[in-house]
Amino acid sequence: MVELGIALLSQEEYEESIEVFQEALAMREKEAAGLQPDERGKVKLHIAKILNNIGCANFEFGELDDAKEAFEEVLTIQQDCFDAGDFSSMPGYLATSSTICNLGCVYLEKADWEKAIFQLEEGLKIQQNVLEPTNAVIMTTLEHIAYANIKYGCFDKAVIVSTSISLHEFICASAKMKRPHTFFPTISTTRTCITS
Repeated sequence: MVELGIALLSQEEYEESIEVFQEALAMREKEAAGLQPDERGKVKLHIAKILNNIGCANFEFGELDDAKEAFEEVLTIQQDCFDAGDFSSMPGYLATSSTICNLGCVYLEKADWEKAIFQLEEGLKIQQNVLEPTNAVIMTTLEHIAYANIKYGCFDKAVIVSTSISLHEFICASAKMKRPHTFFPTISTTRTCITS
């Protein structure tokens, strides 16, 4: 069912994708309710993935408050899972980073530059710990941070971030990797829809 929601989202059928994701969420929540507390971890992670997709669909639909609410709920679930030891792998960290950056993109759209910068920098910290320095996700996050700093009027910080972007491009060129061209501010470059 989640795959159908993602397909609808990719076809810009936002309302329909949200409805499908809501159905999938209800099914997972019902499943979790029937489990013992110590067995709910994996199902909670599936719930977090579905909520992330709901947040992405709401963002694309222009429902920024609903997107923010969904991403915040995802972060709460992810933190609970970390605290319980339900996941501590690279995919878990990357999912958390994606959620944090998605929330940062909501703040970009709302022109709340300070909160956008904070969220994006938090997501970047995780990315830099688990990804290779040549990963395009890091570049995209740096571009979003530079943009937010420019809009916020922190030109000195924007220059520092831009220097990091230039260094990243040099590393990519040195590694003979082609970095896809992206520009900000759009969530589609950082949004991660996740299948369960």
